[in-house]
Amino acid sequence: MEKSLELPQARFSQVRVKFNKRIFVVFSMLVLLIITAVGLYIFSRTFAHSWRLGVPMTQQAFGRIMGRTIPAIIGMAAAGGIIAVVSLAFQTITQSRILTPSMIGFDSVFMGTQTLLVFAFGSFTPFLQTQSGIFLLLRLLWLQFRW
Repeated sequence: MEKSLELPQARFSQVRVKFNKRIFVVFSMLVLLIITAVGLYIFSRTFAHSWRLGVPMTQQAFGRIMGRTIPAIIGMAAAGGIIAVVSLAFQTITQSRILTPSMIGFDSVFMGTQTLLVFAFGSFTPFLQTQSGIFLLLRLLWLQFRW
């Protein structure tokens, strides 16, 4: 005797999303703040740096600087997004809203292990800055915490 559990089906006509003006304003201000911060970062990397050095800003110089600035901005955005997702997953797993990976000390363990490897291997450290070196370091940390 198996009983099947049927979930009620919601129709799209029945689902209504209430527009919350306060959330929209806060989100709009956050987007505006991010755009302003990115603009100030680009300005400080290009025009302010060129003015400080006394070098005229040409199209070639602007292109060269932006070639390094755009990947830096993308990297910062990716790192911020990854940190947010990992913190949310960590809080969900531990069922604690105030607990973060940095509170437990995972970042300190990572930096300590990296410092120990630099101390142990000395001039071999450029390997740790490559993708395979970071992969090896993360595997070692994984084994350390698993053990």
